[in-house]
Amino acid sequence: MKVIFLTEVPPDAKAGKIAEVSRGYARNFLFPRRLALPASPANLKRWEAERLRYERRRLERHQTMEALAGQLAQTTCRLQRRAGEQGKLFGAVTAADLAEALAAQGIPIEKRAIRLDKPLKAVGTYTVEVHLSRELTATLQVEIAHG
Repeated sequence: MKVIFLTEVPPDAKAGKIAEVSRGYARNFLFPRRLALPASPANLKRWEAERLRYERRRLERHQTMEALAGQLAQTTCRLQRRAGEQGKLFGAVTAADLAEALAAQGIPIEKRAIRLDKPLKAVGTYTVEVHLSRELTATLQVEIAHG
């Protein structure tokens, strides 16, 4: 029986793939879990329209993320923190602190998108990576000043 996979089904079926599977596998596993549809002409047409819609949304989201990456590259996130005489902070600057500071500047970034190897614990200038999508990473300049 030919089916159209709607989602990825390990080990080798990707979304949109048309494959020949046994009737029992399709009827008892794939169809009840909405992982695949029978490969009828109507379902093929419906899947193609859905795929085009998905690609259009993905392209729009990618363009938005590229614009955001450009905005982040031109932005410097400035933070004031209490620090000791040698420039060591009382506490640390985390991804959540950076996300909050960016939100105050009008740039909405989730804290889990900000990649810090470890919290920032000293006064200075840092370059931080921000993962906007699987294929797009931006850099952000962070300045921590004694305050």
